[in-house]
Amino acid sequence: MIYNNSQKRVYGDYVYFITCDVQDKIAFFEEVIFCELWVEELKLAKEIKQFNLYEFCLNYDHFHILIKPDNKIANYSHIMHFFKRHTSRNVNIILGYN
Repeated sequence: MIYNNSQKRVYGDYVYFITCDVQDKIAFFEEVIFCELWVEELKLAKEIKQFNLYEFCLNYDHFHILIKPDNKIANYSHIMHFFKRHTSRNVNIILGYN
């Protein structure tokens, strides 16, 4: 059975609990510089995308955030895309990858 567009996202005036893993479960956030970068990127995303940040937990190989987006400016998909894209780009710059 084939499902067309089976992954539906629900957008609304909700608080979302989001978990993201680092690729290959590498303990990236053992390094202080990557932790500081992650926090600064989260601050930037919060300022630009206008969402309420209630909690976050940064572990060695994954993180959790609890956010409530202002859906007029950005939904949680836009927020996570912005945040993960900028964080990974800057980590690659620090590591010397192009």
